[in-house]
Amino acid sequence: QAASIASLSSLESQIRELIGKQSGSWSVYFVDESVTGQRLGVNEQVIYRAASVNKLYVLASLYYLAGKGEIDLDDTVTLQARDIQDFGTGSIRYDPSGTVYSLKTLARLLMEKSDNTAEYILKVRIGEAKIQNLVEQFGMSQTIIKDNKTSLVDIALLFKKMKNGEITNKAQTAEMMDFLDQSDFED
Repeated sequence: QAASIASLSSLESQIRELIGKQSGSWSVYFVDESVTGQRLGVNEQVIYRAASVNKLYVLASLYYLAGKGEIDLDDTVTLQARDIQDFGTGSIRYDPSGTVYSLKTLARLLMEKSDNTAEYILKVRIGEAKIQNLVEQFGMSQTIIKDNKTSLVDIALLFKKMKNGEITNKAQTAEMMDFLDQSDFED
């Protein structure tokens, strides 16, 4: 374990040196999920504009509510012209009004295609305030859904809860994780 700590310390020094040569603001957070549970953090609690990363909180909220029986993932939503988010990523914006999607399909497109229209529809369905309340209930204290801000510490905690099956039941956890694994954006 002493060698591992020294190794992490060396890695942190290298990361800090590399970041010091870059412009902009950088955060790095590493958690060893094996027996040691060691952490390495550089600016890991800095709150940033989350961009599409906050879609993770929408996904987790949807599956949490489904696990509690408050939402049925097979329920459908009919796309309306007012739902279209005609920017960024996603394919739904090109579909005609009247196209029908299940909530599960929207969740898949949310993660696999980073679909902004899917996010909008799911946020309206769940409610932004409810998502924020769930984020806080999950223990993420640096995430503000309305302002689209979060930190690496909160994201790491969310991933841990997802991986450990603390968001929803076993089958839905596997489904949620599969959506994350099949993303078009793997870099």
